[in-house]
Amino acid sequence: MATEPRLSVIIPAYNHATYLVRAMDSVVAQLHATDELHVVDDGSTDTTADVVVAYARGAAGQVFYTPQAHAGPGAARNHGVQQAHGDAVIFLDADDALLPDALRRFRRELMRRPGVNAVIGGYISVDKSGRQKIRHMPSLRASARRNLRALVDGRLKIAHGSTCIRRQVFDHLRYPETIWNNEDLVFNGHLLALYDCRSFAAPTVQVFAHMNRLRDNIETIDAAGDRVVELLFDADRLPPDMMRLRDRFRAQHLLSRMRANYRAGRWREARALYRAALALRPASILQGTYLRKYLRCVLAGVRAAMRNSAPVEGGPR
Repeated sequence: MATEPRLSVIIPAYNHATYLVRAMDSVVAQLHATDELHVVDDGSTDTTADVVVAYARGAAGQVFYTPQAHAGPGAARNHGVQQAHGDAVIFLDADDALLPDALRRFRRELMRRPGVNAVIGGYISVDKSGRQKIRHMPSLRASARRNLRALVDGRLKIAHGSTCIRRQVFDHLRYPETIWNNEDLVFNGHLLALYDCRSFAAPTVQVFAHMNRLRDNIETIDAAGDRVVELLFDADRLPPDMMRLRDRFRAQHLLSRMRANYRAGRWREARALYRAALALRPASILQGTYLRKYLRCVLAGVRAAMRNSAPVEGGPR
């Protein structure tokens, strides 16, 4: 009979003290005696340190607080891996929450598949009004290239808290630290492309939308820019047949950046990004949700131009 794996949950935290207790509660409630939770404080300036240290006092030695200078979410997760002692690792964002049976599901899947490197489940997205949508994880293919293509096309979405990764993977794989947004997309792409990953449909985590969500920060999205493409499609890591997906991913990533700028009300930037995606891959026009956003951006630009050109009352005609 397979030995039950020891699990380490890692929460990177940056100025999310408001949500941290919910996240930690969701983990601690289902820890086994040998499991552990590491909270890596990425240089927070709020009460994160106080919240975690106070929480750890009542957690029977299973909750650990690790501070670091502000270096971004990738560095915080990598730091957490260095501190962890488990046989497998689960990353959870500080503003999200594991579902009550998440660790049991991960444990069961790892024991059923002793040779796989990672198991991936689904997630539940919760919008700002509290409405929930279950997003089941589709079945992964035997072909790593097809799995990577599904991620590239946006058909395969992976949330933190939905993936359990065996510790030995981190001997060779780390989160990129030079970008502070979409670093998980790079990591997940390499995980799917280079390691034996299996899936199960059931969700394991609730992913909450809110005003201060770091994933939606337009400054870090724009700062990461095309660097996301360069990091994921690194010819020293991916085989040639996977490198051929590079332009396909670049076009899709331009659309993703367009959507982020659209949501931020940056119409001019959103229009430019959409046109760049279309120039790179004309088939992008078939994705109706992005086309509708682009047309709204065009309309917003026309309205702005009309307002700016309107004569001032009483002024020269």
